[in-house]
Amino acid sequence: KDDGGADAEKEKKKLKMFKKFGKVLAKAWQLDGADVFHDGAGWNLGEVGKQLDQKAYAGSFKQAWQSFAADLGSVYTTHVATKSKHASIAKDHLEQVKAMLGEKDPSLAEMAGNAPSKQGTKRGSPSPGAAENGERGNKRARRDSKNANDNAKKKGTKSNNEKNGNKSSAFRSKNINPELAQREERAMEQLREFIVDKCGGTEDMIEGFRARVTKKNGAKPSHQAKFDVNFYSA
Repeated sequence: KDDGGADAEKEKKKLKMFKKFGKVLAKAWQLDGADVFHDGAGWNLGEVGKQLDQKAYAGSFKQAWQSFAADLGSVYTTHVATKSKHASIAKDHLEQVKAMLGEKDPSLAEMAGNAPSKQGTKRGSPSPGAAENGERGNKRARRDSKNANDNAKKKGTKSNNEKNGNKSSAFRSKNINPELAQREERAMEQLREFIVDKCGGTEDMIEGFRARVTKKNGAKPSHQAKFDVNFYSA
């Protein structure tokens, strides 16, 4: 092959690798009780999604997998290390994520389990120039990065919707309870937004999934009702 062909083949393999990252992240996102790790203060699954969206995992394919495994593991080890109120479920989810990564390579599971805790630091966000110019440069770099990402997301959302025909928005729950049906449809839309718009995945990655929302029992009349959201393969 000529250099052009080799580069094209490498780029194709890279895109395939990021799709695999997206599938692992999607499974972690859908674990029971994973909503506590979706966003909020500190390092979370949403932050990992941003790294995928920005194609931030560079280097060789092995290095990219190792960086991704470490970032994903840090979502849980951060809670364990800080003994947060979610530390117990974080341990459980970490074991499940390690099993997912171990299917690719046992060393990735070990890397996730030993990942250092992170407090919302973003890989590669500040440019070298910004670092040299101090906090003012860091703020400017973060602002520029945010604006660029916002613009990219707007374009990407339109492009993905046009390309995929906005399939998941056509999902209609068969739940006879109108409130639960509405929540199930919204859950599927949120899943699509995360996988397709944020992580750069495709509709095919969520095509076989469905959402089931149930109301928790035992809530006092004076308290707002709570709901469990679970995703399953149809």
